[in-house]
Amino acid sequence: MVVGIFGSSVATALSWLTYDFGQLLVLRAFAGTFGGLFFAPSTALVASKESKRTGSALGITFTGGPIARTVIYLFVGLLVSVLQGWRPFYLISSIPGLIAGPVALILIDEGNSGNLAERSARSVFSTTIPQLVDLMKSRVVITIFLFNLLISVAEWGLTTFTPEYLVNAKQLSVSLASLLSLVSPLFGIFSAPFSGYLSDRFGFARPTLIAMITMCAVSSLLPALTESFQLIPLFSVWGFLGGIWWTASITLVTNRISPSIRGAFLGLYNSMNFFGGTLGPIILGLVVDLAGFQALYFSALLIYTFGIFLTISISRSKSF
Repeated sequence: MVVGIFGSSVATALSWLTYDFGQLLVLRAFAGTFGGLFFAPSTALVASKESKRTGSALGITFTGGPIARTVIYLFVGLLVSVLQGWRPFYLISSIPGLIAGPVALILIDEGNSGNLAERSARSVFSTTIPQLVDLMKSRVVITIFLFNLLISVAEWGLTTFTPEYLVNAKQLSVSLASLLSLVSPLFGIFSAPFSGYLSDRFGFARPTLIAMITMCAVSSLLPALTESFQLIPLFSVWGFLGGIWWTASITLVTNRISPSIRGAFLGLYNSMNFFGGTLGPIILGLVVDLAGFQALYFSALLIYTFGIFLTISISRSKSF
């Protein structure tokens, strides 16, 4: 986890120094690779420390994402007017991780590990991989992975192209579109702990169904609304309820998976989110090019509707 934080930040800081596009591409790849190391061990750590209220603990942890996006939307415009060019942004954005990495190493107490590294290396081949292979044969686990992938495609696709839709189709100014884009992550700050509470109180199905129905409504209403002030409550609901499926699904996984392979399983599960985040802009971007923004939101509506049926299927399964 600490390696992920610090390594990603170092690669980002080095991006500030390069003038070559090829070097920049390599450094961004390293930053993404190291950044991907953070989620699984950090989530497994939180779950191991707070087993009775896993959802609430994870919800508080997940406030970091929307807080960061809110800060970005608030200050990027200001920094653009003060700083020259794009290069200083890499240095500035690396500072939190460069500080947080060593601090986390000092503060996090995982107990007496003994020969943990040696044991872990042996157990990966003798225990972890066979258990993961057996899990991946389960129909409900495959369904959970499919659900994560599809919803991530819709989520990242909408997040990527909605600002463009506001500017090009709704004819809003870039500044107004940026302010509207701020609303969703702002409400996401309050959504994360709320979604954790719902997950602890009601389990996976109810919070996830709320999220799916919410996003069906957002996908239907967003292209239909004509006034910019009408978008504010819609974006607020999107931010507050649209993403609660993620905490609910992670809570389900952490509570059901054996602690001995929890980190490895969470790594695979998060990979589906990244894969969906990669496919979403590509697939839905192609939809926009071929059929326009109306088709984008209709495609998202179909995915979220299918997500309702997948949620019901997962919740009814007794084998996971």
